[in-house]
Amino acid sequence: MPDTTNAAKLILVTRNGWPERSLPESAQPMLRRQPESDPVNALDSNPDARVVLAAPLDQTTAWLKELLRRKRHFALACLSEVNGHDLTRLAAAARKRRLQPVLLGSWRCLPPVLALRELAVSGVLGKLSKLNITAPPRETLAQAIAAADLAAFLNPANHPLDCILTTDSQSEQPTITIAITGSAGSATATGALAGDKGALTTVFGNRSRTIPLQPGQPDQTEWRLFLAAPPESQCLMTINEAADIMAKNNQPLMRGARGEGRGAFF
Repeated sequence: MPDTTNAAKLILVTRNGWPERSLPESAQPMLRRQPESDPVNALDSNPDARVVLAAPLDQTTAWLKELLRRKRHFALACLSEVNGHDLTRLAAAARKRRLQPVLLGSWRCLPPVLALRELAVSGVLGKLSKLNITAPPRETLAQAIAAADLAAFLNPANHPLDCILTTDSQSEQPTITIAITGSAGSATATGALAGDKGALTTVFGNRSRTIPLQPGQPDQTEWRLFLAAPPESQCLMTINEAADIMAKNNQPLMRGARGEGRGAFF
């Protein structure tokens, strides 16, 4: 049996300096591996480590196969290197094995989103009926999925919801504004995508209140959830959810799809 005395808590599969920011202490000790490296020994020696793939999927074929075979929890660093076809196939392979790999880089850990999620879960707004999201232009697949994902994340009771998504490219700093209307009240939250300069306004009847939101580090929050929480309770976007969003929106989110015969790594 491999010696796991000093086993890593995180295995980061990448060939560059990603991530640019330092990782939380809960990620240490960490093991870095090249995408073309053999995953067997690394996974055997670090049986409890979470794995993040920060490279194009067709460069991490061996890692994907081994993670799926072992049913190990893992994450994709972002969607920038993934096209729609590959993501759909990976989600199908994960579902077959009852896995819920996650996708880092969503907007779920932004302070405005977390504040509204708390209100929605508590039920104080009543039955939700309308959701307005104003976000930066959806120039990439990752941005398009992140924006569409909020409609489900902020509606945990799955109420019938009118959702309006608009873009705003006028701000010097990319920001997001979200307004939720319910039968008992409404709430609007705004903040920068970097995690600062946020505010929350709630309206119940004739009473209105605005409070500042504590600045946050969305990427650090996301890392801590991925590393510490059980897979089923992380509240992070799963690859399966991202694939479902693409299926509902069909072709507009899948401009990068390849042919069926390429990238057969599942």
